[in-house]
Amino acid sequence: MERALNERPWIMRFNVVTYNVHACRGLDRRICHIRISDILRACNADIIALQELDSDRARSRKVDQPQAIADALGMHLIFYSTDGWADGKYGNAILSKYPLKLVRAANLPGAGRCEPRGAIWAEAIINNQSVHIVNTHLGLTASERATQVRALLGPEWMGAHTFSESSVLCGDFNFSPRDPLYRLLTERLRDVQMVQRARRAFPTWLGLRTIDFVLVSHAIEVHAVHVHWSLRTRIASDHMPLVASISVPNARGTTAESDIESHSKG
Repeated sequence: MERALNERPWIMRFNVVTYNVHACRGLDRRICHIRISDILRACNADIIALQELDSDRARSRKVDQPQAIADALGMHLIFYSTDGWADGKYGNAILSKYPLKLVRAANLPGAGRCEPRGAIWAEAIINNQSVHIVNTHLGLTASERATQVRALLGPEWMGAHTFSESSVLCGDFNFSPRDPLYRLLTERLRDVQMVQRARRAFPTWLGLRTIDFVLVSHAIEVHAVHVHWSLRTRIASDHMPLVASISVPNARGTTAESDIESHSKG
């Protein structure tokens, strides 16, 4: 089946990256959005989901990190700051080389005084084909993550009738593939790391864990997956960028890979 799909002339291929940038603060304690931009450029990313971005916060020297990174890469940007921050903004972003339309951005259900968490749902238009992307960063406790995953699967998010058959859910889930919530999500979506049998553990400050994911709908083909390793990525954040090369059918029924490649180079 996979071979037949890969032989079809209407497959459009592009790279998706998910990366928790830790407010651009590295293991060397430097806060440097330029370093993060350089890493993302090296990933050859077409669509990027970023978590833990600061905007106009004193701890990050009042830099608008999502906008600065988008400008450096020449990408479209949607940024959502979760509620509850007295000092500037803090949240997640979707960047894209292709036009983006915001579908929904909101806080997810929380618990007590836990850090507020949110999600962004955007539609990317790639050569006239719609691809839906959801980027999120789930909570630290099991109870809030369970509530948040059920919300994402519910009618306001991925359960909506408008949610595309060509869709990507990515972010920092704060749980491992052994968690029941992982099984709940993968009943609907496929983990790109499992499709390609990629290396599943990579270092964070908390040790060797897999908590960052790219999950895709069954309409999407997965061609390659890797964690982007370099000397720079080892210190730029407490996570590593996860890169997935994927493709979706071109609704026009014509070959589109050359269009995607020329767009990406531009």
